[in-house]
Amino acid sequence: MRFDKGTGEELPTISKVAYGFLLLGIVFGLMNFYPPDWLFGAFFKTFDSFYANASTECISIALTVLIIDTLNERRQLSQLKAQLQREMCSADNSFARRAVSELAVRGWLYDGSLRGAHLVGANLAGVNLAGADLARTNLWGANLTGANLVGANLEAARLDEAIYDQATIWPADFDPEAAGAIKQAV
Repeated sequence: MRFDKGTGEELPTISKVAYGFLLLGIVFGLMNFYPPDWLFGAFFKTFDSFYANASTECISIALTVLIIDTLNERRQLSQLKAQLQREMCSADNSFARRAVSELAVRGWLYDGSLRGAHLVGANLAGVNLAGADLARTNLWGANLTGANLVGANLEAARLDEAIYDQATIWPADFDPEAAGAIKQAV
């Protein structure tokens, strides 16, 4: 929601404005078919071409604004996803935890959004990555101590020099050392 800085009132969203133009276009279109024998019929008939043109223009504006708004929302989601992936790669564990939590809430941790992600040196200590789709993800040198990776898809993931410990929970039948991970000494 956006608010006017001066009055504090909520500003209409772009989609509300577009729907207003759409409604106006429909009203103008209907006025084009106003029967001449009804009240003010002769008056409305003198503006036939205006109503036809105004109707198509309003509807065109509405559709254009709705398409642009939808594309803008998609771009913003794409940028947020990229930002969360960068934060997940952070050496600061609190950034990584917050990013993983947000990715999980939005379903992006499980839908393949992280396939092929570049998470080199990420500090994912103690992070819950259960069920995450990390196929082809580069986790070279990542800190996975205490991480929960149960059910995670690690197909072709690069784990060279990734650190783990006895508290790290791996997917069933996954051999971290064969994948290049290094077990931290107790």
